[in-house]
Amino acid sequence: MTDLVSQYIKKGLHCLYYAFYVIIEGILKVSHSWNPIISITGIISLLVALPLISIIRLQFLCWMDIDIPVNTATIIGIIIWGALYWLTYHYYLPIYEKIERKFQEDSVLSKIAFGMLAIAVVCISIHINSWISELYLIKWKSL
Repeated sequence: MTDLVSQYIKKGLHCLYYAFYVIIEGILKVSHSWNPIISITGIISLLVALPLISIIRLQFLCWMDIDIPVNTATIIGIIIWGALYWLTYHYYLPIYEKIERKFQEDSVLSKIAFGMLAIAVVCISIHINSWISELYLIKWKSL
């Protein structure tokens, strides 16, 4: 059972990379300047790090009644983002050539669907971050 779950998680992470590859390479054509894996892993790690930073600030405020200053939160955020960037880069490094070949072979309709998935992931991450920030402000005002 756990093997099946890990297989679906791995497939989902590959689809997420491919979705951002469609946007980065299909629309922006960054491969003329640098390797797309650099941009894609940066975007994915940023979309995970932003809500995570807000969650950490909210948890400190709710459980310990400690308001983390913005400067400290920024430093913590940079550390979290750097760690996530390193992890995602080394996770996707062995498979990015396979995904590039898939991009050349896929139909336009498939590319559009994966591009829409990438946009949906960005919107969901922004929504979660905004929602957590609102909760933080509500809790902060009540102190």
